[in-house]
Amino acid sequence: PKYPVYDVQLCKGTDQFGAKYEIAMPKKFNGTLIVWAHGIRKNSNLPPIPVVAPKGYIVDNSAEIAPTPDIAAKLLKQGFALAGSGVQTQGWNQEEQVLATTIVIDQAITKFPQIDRIAAWGASLGALSTQLLAESNPGLVDAVAPLCLSDSVEANAITYASDALWL
Repeated sequence: PKYPVYDVQLCKGTDQFGAKYEIAMPKKFNGTLIVWAHGIRKNSNLPPIPVVAPKGYIVDNSAEIAPTPDIAAKLLKQGFALAGSGVQTQGWNQEEQVLATTIVIDQAITKFPQIDRIAAWGASLGALSTQLLAESNPGLVDAVAPLCLSDSVEANAITYASDALWL
């Protein structure tokens, strides 16, 4: 299974703007929803190109609820609900990501009214979008962790650009 945790209800959908979203609710829920905003993704399919896309690239609109399935599993096991969106437009899309994240939060609260706290986090461009989400929607989230970090060599340039924009 994608998230090797027992007793998790997984809800998937597509919002009215075409962004795919996912919500994972553990049976033993601690009250907190954590919403993830992924980093920048390429907005065009690419053939193999040295350095840029050595294996080629197919546009990815899939939803992500955490940076990795292992991190998702650990958070779910602790009782956190997780949510995230794939965003309707890839590339430099912080406004679209803020909208998609706002919608997935609304979907989660509607589906699971027992949610009483919301934390938002993201990496790279997702970090910038997370900060913008908190600043443009006062009171929507209770905590924010905009992580301008990356774990791949390919994304380091984007991370540095996000860090520079953040500063």
